[in-house]
Amino acid sequence: MSFKDIKPHVILVALFLVTISAVRFVGEPGSIAEPSIKLELPNNVGYWRGTDLFYCQNENCMAVFTSDELGGSSVCPRCNSGLDTISPAEKGILPEDTILLKKQYQNPLGEKIFVPIVVTGVQRASIHRPQWCLPGQGYTIEANRVIEVPLNNMASLRVMLLDLRKHESSSLESKRSETFAYAYWFVGKGRETPYHLQRLFWMAYDNIVRGVLQRWAYIAVATDRREGSDEHIRRITDFIAQLYPMISKD
Repeated sequence: MSFKDIKPHVILVALFLVTISAVRFVGEPGSIAEPSIKLELPNNVGYWRGTDLFYCQNENCMAVFTSDELGGSSVCPRCNSGLDTISPAEKGILPEDTILLKKQYQNPLGEKIFVPIVVTGVQRASIHRPQWCLPGQGYTIEANRVIEVPLNNMASLRVMLLDLRKHESSSLESKRSETFAYAYWFVGKGRETPYHLQRLFWMAYDNIVRGVLQRWAYIAVATDRREGSDEHIRRITDFIAQLYPMISKD
């Protein structure tokens, strides 16, 4: 690869580094911009029915239940500990002003889709590239690419799609594994991107040039993936196409 080929990338990285360095010399932003999404997930998305998730607060149990499974109970059916919509691990990592929304959706065929939305607080440390944390949770990222989701009466939405694999056992003799598809994108005030570096650049630009602190949202859509089939792509794009206008403020 010649320097001519990589020159645009070099310029982008250099500009990004200069911008990030300049942040240290800037005071508090003049205003805070909220992301262009509604801070709630719909109960139903087309024929997908949503349910809330609850996490056992006992770190020795850490079970997860849907609201349907709990039947109105406020304690863990396994260990009788308290429940919350945020797991103990998330409470230990995320800043207190982080907004975290989650729902699991299921269609009449029994297919499931998991949707989390994370909104940064003033500390801006609530969201990051999932490529950093997914391997630590036992997932292998086998492929990634940007896909377009057609939207009615508006421009297509670009999202990053990851092919994930999770082995059921760490034993070398075990070859059983599960495969998943994981799509995500970032949303600011009037901004959307599937790229983490572009989000960081916009965040620094808005802070320095416009005096605005952007609260960014990270939206993910995850579902099962069957090897040798693209059905998961159709499922994800159809779901996002229906979800997007329900949560977008624009």
